[in-house]
Amino acid sequence: MARIQWLSWIAIAVIVLGVLRGLSKNIDALHKENEAFVASTANVPGLGKFVASLGGGAAAANASRAAGTSKEDFERAKRTAIAEARLMRAEALLKMKQYKETMEDIDAVLAQNPEEETAILLRGKVKEANGQEEEAEADYKLVTEVNPFNEQAYLYLGQLFINQKKLTEAISLFDEAIELNPNFAEAYKERGRAKLLNGDKDGSVEDMKRSLELNPKDEASLNGEFKNLGPKQEALPGIF
Repeated sequence: MARIQWLSWIAIAVIVLGVLRGLSKNIDALHKENEAFVASTANVPGLGKFVASLGGGAAAANASRAAGTSKEDFERAKRTAIAEARLMRAEALLKMKQYKETMEDIDAVLAQNPEEETAILLRGKVKEANGQEEEAEADYKLVTEVNPFNEQAYLYLGQLFINQKKLTEAISLFDEAIELNPNFAEAYKERGRAKLLNGDKDGSVEDMKRSLELNPKDEASLNGEFKNLGPKQEALPGIF
């Protein structure tokens, strides 16, 4: 629920900016607008630091003013920061199964940048949740084409293939994800799940071990993967 607090912070930022835009369009007003945006986002977890890193604050504003790039650079920073906030809110709304509201944020981000990878992946997740598996698959594959190094896209596509009983293809996708990121605990866990369903119990145990090494907090989830194999000490010898 903490992430939902982004809603109120973004609303405050937009209101402040709207008032300042209405007052004047001269350069001093634009700098006040920039300062207001920084101030309104300063206490938002993650966003405040992100805005500051892009050149927010009085010192950065003065420096960019001298360089003659204040308005353009800060406008770009604002768009980026707001897009990041929308994506974080979309992730929270997706977990709450509020798909309509999730898509509103996703569509807004994609309107600014049609190739925004996280937005495309989230759109795929919404489509998958709504039973539109072909459209979801197309979104996941699109991200692998836009960026072949996005391990999350291979993970999501592999998870979809598990649901479709395409276990061999799913395992290959998890192989890709792990090759890109050898410390990707979720990919090991999902590959272990696919191997288990495909009859490779030994291979599954090895992957689950590695997943647990990388993410010890996920023990409860791993228990669930093996719940149909009998007592956990028999299913995962040496792990628990």
